[in-house]
Amino acid sequence: MTTLFALFRALFQRSPHDPSTREEAYLAQAVDMCDLERRIRDIEHGRSGLASTTPLGVFGY
Repeated sequence: MTTLFALFRALFQRSPHDPSTREEAYLAQAVDMCDLERRIRDIEHGRSGLASTTPLGVFGY
């Protein structure tokens, strides 16, 4: 029964709230330099698109 609870706990565990921690983990998974550069562009593009869609362009990082 405890393994069932451990499974549910693992399934519903939240990711880190700090965006920089998530970004570092995402970049650390890069296979080579080309992949790393693509991931950096994804992060930069994602931030600019997300920030521009919020009211008044303000987004709390």
